[in-house]
Amino acid sequence: VLGLESFARVVADSPLPVVGIGGVGLANIARVAATGAHGAAVVSDALLARDISERVRLLAEAFDQGARGSGLETG
Repeated sequence: VLGLESFARVVADSPLPVVGIGGVGLANIARVAATGAHGAAVVSDALLARDISERVRLLAEAFDQGARGSGLETG
């Protein structure tokens, strides 16, 4: 289990794309994206939502906003 600070170091040091998985949801996906991660795997936060389609849309939007802050190109 890594915190965002350690995860950001992994992303920065990796020559390969890195994806965040585990504990990622709407509350923190923008911060995951801001580390420079190339993606995030979200399961529980999406599947437990009343409206899964809307939740996934919000997750994608939040990831894109966080990634823009990191300078990463998205979508």
